Amino acid sequence: MRDSAVPRPDFDEPTAITLQAADRFVWGDSTAQLVRDWIFLSNDALQCLVFGMSEGDSFRHSAEYPTYYGADEVYIVLQGRFALANPETGEVLELEAGEAAYFGKETWHHGFNIGAGETRVLEYFSPPPSQGTGETYASREAHLPPEAWRYEPETGEPGWPGATPEHSSFTYLPPDELLWTLQGDAQPYLLGLAADTSNLRVGAVDLRPGHRTDREQHQGDEALYVTSGTVRVEFPDNSASPWLEAGPDEVVYIPGGVEHAYRNTTSDVASAYLGIGPNR
Repeated sequence: MRDSAVPRPDFDEPTAITLQAADRFVWGDSTAQLVRDWIFLSNDALQCLVFGMSEGDSFRHSAEYPTYYGADEVYIVLQGRFALANPETGEVLELEAGEAAYFGKETWHHGFNIGAGETRVLEYFSPPPSQGTGETYASREAHLPPEAWRYEPETGEPGWPGATPEHSSFTYLPPDELLWTLQGDAQPYLLGLAADTSNLRVGAVDLRPGHRTDREQHQGDEALYVTSGTVRVEFPDNSASPWLEAGPDEVVYIPGGVEHAYRNTTSDVASAYLGIGPNR
């Protein structure tokens, strides 16, 4: 498979995208196994999708579907328990709902549903596959054959627990270890950063009831994924379409350079993740 085979949903203006409207895509084979994707956005700036795995399922890789990309990625577990592994180094990271992991380019990665019921994971990916960073990138690199895979890190002498493995491939990010920042002046809001690289900015947002943030704009494209409550994204300079709303499992796409504000018009806290790419 090459990058051109993956759906490329793109939009010319701010757009609200429901889970039902997201492009469905299944990738994999008998070696890599099969994964279900809901692709909300995959343009020349950013890819935002959710992938799902049934109980006991996993994804690995094959010569046709290598999971070794030229991009920065953030995984955020929305539901279930998930194990992220580097089959080259043996590193394994366990993630539960609300926890995230960051990893950079040229990181082999496999994923496993290790809980009861379905696991769903939100993924932000930049530079996106349309820039040749997906399977096209991996096809130029050496293949890691199944006989070389391992899921246990080397602990050195004298062995566990005498030495602690280091997770150098993945950065583990539970909610209390995000890099918390205040955004805006008159009506600041908390943004907990899971990644802030030149390629990708990903963070968690909570909006108190009735909160409207200051106006902001980004050079990169943004995908705001709502996890609870309702978030209204307002566009002060667009009288024809002044706002869009999204509820749980829905995305608002905001093109780079478009001024906007976030607003919670309900009586409950609204929570979301935002991804911006590129972040420069």
